[in-house]
Amino acid sequence: MITIMIVDDEPPLREVLALLLEDAGYRTIIAAHGAQALELWEREAVDLVITDLMMPVMGGRELCTRLRDRGDVPIILMSAGGAEAAKEVPADAFLAKPFDLGVAEDLVQEMLKRPTPAA
Repeated sequence: MITIMIVDDEPPLREVLALLLEDAGYRTIIAAHGAQALELWEREAVDLVITDLMMPVMGGRELCTRLRDRGDVPIILMSAGGAEAAKEVPADAFLAKPFDLGVAEDLVQEMLKRPTPAA
């Protein structure tokens, strides 16, 4: 089963995304900030990460950089600050907050279809 990690410091947003993705047949795990996400990363096989940019403890910029050092998992970066705020963050796609749930689901499907690089 495909596992998606949702990283955001806003519980309602995490819960809505988790419900949406679980209803679509994905397994989700959630983290409140980047440091917690890295701890989960060590224990879980993750196929896609959806992370907020601005979070306490460890933000999305640092999380994306650290995840890139650990492998080539697709990353969707979310921010209310607009795409300009996400420049130079090593993510594969950007999702502006607030977002339409259908757009979010389509983006997840698109990211999971991308070819995996040869090892």
